[in-house]
Amino acid sequence: MNKNLDKNLFSTNSLGLASGLQYFGLKIEKFDRTFPSKIIFFFNRSPKLEKIKNNFLIGNLKVEPKKYLDEIKKIKSIIYENL
Repeated sequence: MNKNLDKNLFSTNSLGLASGLQYFGLKIEKFDRTFPSKIIFFFNRSPKLEKIKNNFLIGNLKVEPKKYLDEIKKIKSIIYENL
């Protein structure tokens, strides 16, 4: 991957965090399956992403449970479609 591109992308292997980012309107730009037992999600870096990530990590992210669950399901369907 291009080094400049790396600096512009945030990566996580956390389904919960990826779902939270998507819940608030951030788009998964790509994902990596280099390691068979996990998937890495990539998002464009932004101040909004940093704020959501920090709130998620300290347990202060407020979401509507059903909508959050829907985001988890969407991501899982992407994962299983591309096996």
